Amino acid sequence: MSDMASAASERVQARAERWSGRIADDEHLVGDLPEEAAFGLVDWGVDAVDALAATTADLDDDAAEHVLDAGAAAIKTLLETIGDAVKAHAAEDAAARNERLGQLALVAADPAARSVFVDGNRRTTAALAASLDRAKLMAGNR
Repeated sequence: MSDMASAASERVQARAERWSGRIADDEHLVGDLPEEAAFGLVDWGVDAVDALAATTADLDDDAAEHVLDAGAAAIKTLLETIGDAVKAHAAEDAAARNERLGQLALVAADPAARSVFVDGNRRTTAALAASLDRAKLMAGNR
C-alpha cells in the first residue's frame, strides 16, 4: 500500500472510531430497550457509521466532518425512532407504535439518511435486518 493510501486508510479509521463512539456511547438512543435489542441496534448504528466513514476517504477533514455529522444525526434519529416503536409495541400501545413506524418513513426520506443507506454496504443492511428481528423477538412478537 502506498504512503498516501495508508494515510487515507488511517484517516478513515480514525473518523470511523471517533464517530462510532458517538453512537456506541449515547445511552439515550436505545433507552430502556431490552439489552439484546439495544445491543443489536447500537451494533447496526456503529456499522452504519463505519460504512459512512469509508465513503469519506477522498474528502478532506472539514468535508468529511460535515458528511459524518449529518449521517450520524440521521442514524441517531433512526435508532431513536426504532427504539420508540419497539418500546411502544412491547407496551401494547398500538397508536404510539404506529406513529413511530410512520416516522420511520420520514426519517428514511431524509437526504442524510438516504446517503448513509445508499452508500452503505450489505453488511450494514444485514445488520439492520438482524437488529430488527431481535427487537421484534424481544418485544414478544405481538
